[in-house]
Amino acid sequence: MGDLEAEIMEAIWLKDSCTVRDIYEELRSKRKIAYTTVMTIMSRLAEKGLLLKEKQGSAFLYHPSFSREEFGKIVSSEIVAELLDGFGKGVLVQLIEEAGKASPEALDEMERIIAEHRKQEK
Repeated sequence: MGDLEAEIMEAIWLKDSCTVRDIYEELRSKRKIAYTTVMTIMSRLAEKGLLLKEKQGSAFLYHPSFSREEFGKIVSSEIVAELLDGFGKGVLVQLIEEAGKASPEALDEMERIIAEHRKQEK
């Protein structure tokens, strides 16, 4: 996702439902941007399945297809799967090492998740 797409998604997640005009007005206060640019990006986000688009009078109302948290899980899952396909076990080792640097709680959470998955496998 590009910077502008991410900025638009952040604004939509805060509003939950909005029109192109709503997002345009918000972005225009922070940067120079054309209404048609916002409209094009929001249409593309709908085509990608990130936004739901419904006709309301003469305008379209947009809603996020996923919460910010759900989207984060989807994207991180895809990234991890691609890394594992390309680099294998080394990625997991590095992930554990980095999590351990972040906090002991992160390692505890990883252990809990691993134990949970092992129970489900049995």
